[in-house]
Amino acid sequence: MGKKVKVAVFGNDNCVEWKDYEINESGNRLTIVKEGAGYFMPEIDNDSPLYFPSWKKFFLFGERTYKKVYFVNNKAKKCYDFKRGVLSMPDLEQIDTSIASTQLNKIGSPVQDLPWQLWAILASVLLNLLLVLNMSGVLR
Repeated sequence: MGKKVKVAVFGNDNCVEWKDYEINESGNRLTIVKEGAGYFMPEIDNDSPLYFPSWKKFFLFGERTYKKVYFVNNKAKKCYDFKRGVLSMPDLEQIDTSIASTQLNKIGSPVQDLPWQLWAILASVLLNLLLVLNMSGVLR
């Protein structure tokens, strides 16, 4: 288990997901989604975090402590770099390869038919249609 840090993940709808995520073993990436179609491990460096003031060390006395917060765009390669002003957008190549890797094992599998619940609904709708047509005099 790596060290957990606060991460603010911005989506395309301007909503922020504010959670604690782990830093990987090498210490250069945040582990948000390790594998699969949602692969998302943005890179971090020394200029990535912002330090927000927190409580004082001893309730009212002592030095103020600060918490690291990383900001990243959803599915981006890197976190925001506040020192240089670099903003990383989502990596489309990585998204394509992760989706392709999850779809690869589905090739050749049989296509599933409709579930029985949908067949039951279809049968009840057809029965209701026949009853309505009979009551209205169409099927006499």
